[in-house]
Amino acid sequence: MTIRVFAAINQKRDLILRGRDKDTVYHLDHRILMFYSDLIPMQAAISIFMGVFAFLLLSLPSLVDETERTEQIVLLSRVASFVPISGLVGYTLGGFKDIFNVGSVLSRRKKRLQSRTVASVIRDERRILLDEVRGEFEQIASSLLTDRADIRLEESDDA
Repeated sequence: MTIRVFAAINQKRDLILRGRDKDTVYHLDHRILMFYSDLIPMQAAISIFMGVFAFLLLSLPSLVDETERTEQIVLLSRVASFVPISGLVGYTLGGFKDIFNVGSVLSRRKKRLQSRTVASVIRDERRILLDEVRGEFEQIASSLLTDRADIRLEESDDA
């Protein structure tokens, strides 16, 4: 069961990193939402489950009457709890690594998107300013040409 849950966690992580499914492309904000509302809780749930399961296995000998409890029962409980304890450690450390890595990738992508947005705003403002300057230059050039033509007309009328 835990392997299927871990496979589901990996699929969700890959979907968040890729940003697209078979037919759907997810916006960065939606991917960040999936990260916080899906991936992190799934990672926490599998770690909590493994911890509870290990605790139950370790506490089984305490449920047996002390007169019937033997070293074999305690040893069997400890050996059986090894699998969920190792799963707890592995899933928890792997989960922290995944959360850190996915979070940093999404953060870098968001910063890159924001910087692109700032760069495109600056580029658009520059175009607007250049268009205004070009328009003013054309007006000045047009008025200079008109003034020059008027001066020539005046000179030809005087002659």
